[in-house]
Amino acid sequence: MKFYLSSKGVGNDYEKLKKIENKECCLIANAMDKNPFQKAVIDRESEVLKHLGFSVTVIDLKDYFNKKLNLSSYGLLWVTGGNVFILNMVMQKANFKRSLEDGFKNGLVYGGYSAGIVVLGNTFEGLDLVDDIEFAKSLYPGLALRPIFDYFNYVIIPHFESDHHESNDIDKVVDYLKKKNIKHKAISDGDVIII
Repeated sequence: MKFYLSSKGVGNDYEKLKKIENKECCLIANAMDKNPFQKAVIDRESEVLKHLGFSVTVIDLKDYFNKKLNLSSYGLLWVTGGNVFILNMVMQKANFKRSLEDGFKNGLVYGGYSAGIVVLGNTFEGLDLVDDIEFAKSLYPGLALRPIFDYFNYVIIPHFESDHHESNDIDKVVDYLKKKNIKHKAISDGDVIII
């Protein structure tokens, strides 16, 4: 397993996370930067991951804008939801793709939910219908609003037809992608894609 991609939280296949042998987990919540609920999300996710047997280290990617993040000691990377544009920009500035590729060589599993999985797709078209793109631009002016990963030739859309406060906007995103013939996979809360 290289990817554990959930719509919300750990999803319904969390027993598979328990099977990861290396129980060191790196938690990244930069999609919640400047959000007053960031600490609450970090605390909640840390507790869930600890309950699954992981030791959790919270890492702020802003601390790695001028130095490399070494992920080689971790078995699981867990990336939370929030604003996909902010997350993508922070990952760009931290040269995160390089760190992630090195982590994969050592057996790292990329896990996460919501924005943490959307960021892996090949397009951000239509996502401004649900996430505030102008706010992201104000935090990181001058950075390109393009995906930095090329792992999938589609985009994963979470919270589809779910009891989630963003679900109505997600319906609009899915309609947009269908009209534009853009490849996507819409998943509901509880659903997990394992690759």
